[in-house]
Amino acid sequence: MTWTVALGLMLTPIVGWVAENMVDEKSAQAALAHEADERARDEMLEQGWLPLDVGPARKRLSATRGVELLSAQRDFALPLANGTVAGKPAARADLERASLLLVTELERYPRTFLGKSRFSRVLLCTGLTEGGAVIPSLPNFHRTLLLDVSAPTPFLRRLVHHEVFHFADYADDDQVSRDPAWEKLNDHWFVYGSGGRFARDGKTAVFGSGGPGFVTGYARSALEEDKAEVFAFAMAEPARLAKLTARDAIVRKKLASVRSQLHGLDTELDDAFWQSVSRQ
Repeated sequence: MTWTVALGLMLTPIVGWVAENMVDEKSAQAALAHEADERARDEMLEQGWLPLDVGPARKRLSATRGVELLSAQRDFALPLANGTVAGKPAARADLERASLLLVTELERYPRTFLGKSRFSRVLLCTGLTEGGAVIPSLPNFHRTLLLDVSAPTPFLRRLVHHEVFHFADYADDDQVSRDPAWEKLNDHWFVYGSGGRFARDGKTAVFGSGGPGFVTGYARSALEEDKAEVFAFAMAEPARLAKLTARDAIVRKKLASVRSQLHGLDTELDDAFWQSVSRQ
């Protein structure tokens, strides 16, 4: 028996054991994550966040993309790290408008993408605040997006995609604030601000308000907001963004980086996907 054959015979059971245990570990982690998500959802129901009963939107989105729509049935307050997040029940008309928008926009993504992004549900509410300050939304709360549905439809549409990116960005490597390659795309002396919660002036949301290299002033507040703003306009206003990328090389490179990152998370976000987006 040659050494090669002997070594192969010795390694075969070892490789099999490692593969089996890796699968078992992944299965165990997935089971624990599912259990934690179920507990979180139970707490949401106790909080008065109940499945949306407006039209067919709830069942349709759950069936096509695995995303559940909830609505606040009473005022709520969540003591979170950056301050208490509070909200109120939304008017039925706003719930109907927002639910239809969510179905339309979220169904644009490949069937697997939202699951890989750990995007499980949306809570529809109004009067959303954090530490007493008005906010339009809050992502990544136990795989849930808290969304104030009182916003105008065009802004709400862009906001949904902005927040979807935050889920995908975090699911990619469990953090959102560090990306040396992305930072190198900016001017050598540029430094991001203190974060999105410190740049909520409505003027910063205006397209083109950020100056060269940025789609909005809000994009200058943090690395993760810069990425999310590029993606949001790529999804909600692709023609407008295309005109900007044609004359702004930095934004053009940022869009390419966002597309590459998302393709790494889900290969179905490929050139064909972006071509379909550009036609919408």
